[in-house]
Amino acid sequence: MSRRRRRLALAFAPIAVLLLAFACKVTLMLGNNAAGQDAYDQSRFPDAAQAFGRNRTLDVLEDWVASYNRGTALLQQGRATEARVDLERALERAPEERDCMVRINLVAAMDAQAGDLLAAQRAAEARDLYAEALDVLAAGSCGQVDSGDSDRDESERQAAEEAKERLEEKQQESDSKADEPVTEPTPSGEPSASADPGDGKRERLEERNREGQRENTEEQDYNEGTSEDPPPRSW
Repeated sequence: MSRRRRRLALAFAPIAVLLLAFACKVTLMLGNNAAGQDAYDQSRFPDAAQAFGRNRTLDVLEDWVASYNRGTALLQQGRATEARVDLERALERAPEERDCMVRINLVAAMDAQAGDLLAAQRAAEARDLYAEALDVLAAGSCGQVDSGDSDRDESERQAAEEAKERLEEKQQESDSKADEPVTEPTPSGEPSASADPGDGKRERLEERNREGQRENTEEQDYNEGTSEDPPPRSW
């Protein structure tokens, strides 16, 4: 009887080790997620991103959650490019009932990227990125899938509609800026051959004033557009 018990114990030992390892892994995952959520709720977004990031290698069943959470925390830090990478990864792996939630934050990251391009006076690139974001949003299932939570579904549907309107408006603005002629600066120390020197000074002064007004307007448009964006949400 004792030999049989020993044989049974040896047979079940690997299973016990696996169960113990799994329990430890789940405990770590829950701890990381709780730490990330606490940091996120306290607006400590770098800490939240670090905690969520640790779960990307631990959570093999729902690894999209860690990517979504870290991408959202990165977006809150203004790190739109890095956030987009995580959110695109999450979108590839998220279940259908979570598609809209992930997609909304992904287009928010793309919106922020386009805003950076506008601020850098790269309106044509911003216009193309707004168009790409609209395509990403249109390819989703916002308002089409019943997740079982009608309030959340309605909230996501409204958020998707607002994002669409915002992107379309910004795309039009960037399109108009992209079509504006680019004024070449007058080379320093080379007076105009046909104009009076006084007229040249006035023209250069007026041009500098116009450029300053355009830069202030673009910065104001970008800041206003960013402030209207709905805050991303963590899972």
